[in-house]
Amino acid sequence: MKSNPKGEEIFKEYDKTKTLSDATRRQMINILVAEMTESYGPNFKDGPTTERESLLIGEQLFGEECREALSIIRHSTTTAVVKDKMRATFEYRQKLIHDQDATSSVLDVFHRFLDIPEL
Repeated sequence: MKSNPKGEEIFKEYDKTKTLSDATRRQMINILVAEMTESYGPNFKDGPTTERESLLIGEQLFGEECREALSIIRHSTTTAVVKDKMRATFEYRQKLIHDQDATSSVLDVFHRFLDIPEL
C-alpha cells in the first residue's frame, strides 16, 4: 500500500488523526482489493464453504411474514424500522447469498443497504 500514492495519503491521514474517514477507508479497501486481485487473480474466493450457525438473537421471519418485511423495508422512511426488519430477515439474506441458483443479488432485494450507511 505504501507504493501507491493514495496509500501514502491514507497513512498520513491516519498518522495525523488516528482515524480514517469513510471515504478514505473505502479508498484503502479499493487499493487492497486491487493489490490482491493483481497478486492472486480475479477469481480468489471469499468466505466459508460451510454454513455457519446464526448468532442472531431474535425472531427470524419466513414465508409471507418475510415478504411483508421486504415490502416494509422497501417503502419505509424510518431507519429504525428498516434496521429492525433487516435483523429479522438476516437468515433469508444468508440463504440468498449462498444460493448459487439465485437470479438476484442481495442488493437487488435489499437495496436499502446502499442508502442507509449504518447497515
